[in-house]
Amino acid sequence: KKYMNRLQRHQQKKYRSQIISYFFLLVIIIIFIATIGIKLLISASLFVINHTPKNNKTQDSEETATDLILPPEIFNAPTATNTAEILLQIRSTPKKSLSFYVNDVKQKEIIPEEETFETNITLEKGNNTVSMIMNDPTSKTKKTSREYTIIYKDEKPTLEITSPRDLDTTSKNEILIEGNTDNEVIIHINNLPIIVDSEGKFSYSLRLKEGENHITIEAIDIADNHEIKEMTVYYQKEN
Repeated sequence: KKYMNRLQRHQQKKYRSQIISYFFLLVIIIIFIATIGIKLLISASLFVINHTPKNNKTQDSEETATDLILPPEIFNAPTATNTAEILLQIRSTPKKSLSFYVNDVKQKEIIPEEETFETNITLEKGNNTVSMIMNDPTSKTKKTSREYTIIYKDEKPTLEITSPRDLDTTSKNEILIEGNTDNEVIIHINNLPIIVDSEGKFSYSLRLKEGENHITIEAIDIADNHEIKEMTVYYQKEN
């Protein structure tokens, strides 16, 4: 037993000595990291930063500046018009070349002095695709606008009145007005909007006053072209 007790005490002393040695080693490592290690880390970071190629920095800044430039934009692009030449309100980068394209054909090129401005373009009959390209050769920056579709139409819409006929006389105090027009056309009868179906047909029951009744029928298309027909209908009560 005495021998076993001495052996256990010897092992415990050995373990304590190892723990103390590990502790002092850990303290030395912490002190090294807190002093020399941090200095080495800072020095290495500065070395990497100072030896980074300047061209990359310039390129990154140029790319960031390019990303901040917005593409040109039209503020008031109409869906349809009845004039070939229209005035557009534009937003684009000032003092940079701006090209206008109509149906993929370059129409003109300007260099605006202000960010927002007005300019004219000329349309072709029918559907027109309008777009713009802002170009800066110095920074090799090019920004393309979205495409705008504008219809140019200057013909009056079709307007056919099938009933009644001008100068008709009726003994009823109401009369049914019927007719035909084109698609996407608004009909007004005596300034009242009338429903037009998908085939362009319309009808409206109009109350008459005794004697002479003036009727105005107006067709207005999406390009603001107008067609007007007028007629007179007489209402005479039966005796």
